[in-house]
Amino acid sequence: DLVPEGTLVHNLEHGQLVVWYDPQAPADVRDQIETLVEQEPIATVAAPYDNLPGPYTFALTAWGASQMCEGVSQATVDEFRTRFQGRGPESVGIPPFTPSE
Repeated sequence: DLVPEGTLVHNLEHGQLVVWYDPQAPADVRDQIETLVEQEPIATVAAPYDNLPGPYTFALTAWGASQMCEGVSQATVDEFRTRFQGRGPESVGIPPFTPSE
C-alpha cells in the first residue's frame, strides 16, 4: 500500500529519511533501494514518485535536505544518513545513523 505523501512529510519531520524513486527505474536500482530501506527500517522508507527529473532514478530526502541520485552508492547514502537521519525538528524515536566500520 502507498503511504500518503502527507504522512511521509510528517515522517521527515520526525527525522526519518524518505527515498523517492522513479517507478520506471531499472529493477536493479529498485532492488538496491529496497536493500537500503532494510538496512535502517525504522529510519528509512521508500515511495514511488513519478516526477523525478531525468537522469535521476531516486532522491534521498530528509527534513530540509534532498539529494538527487542516478545510481545507488552505499557511501553516498551512508553520508546522507550520517548528516540527516534522526535530526528532524521533532526527532522522535529515529536514532541518528552511525556507519559501521
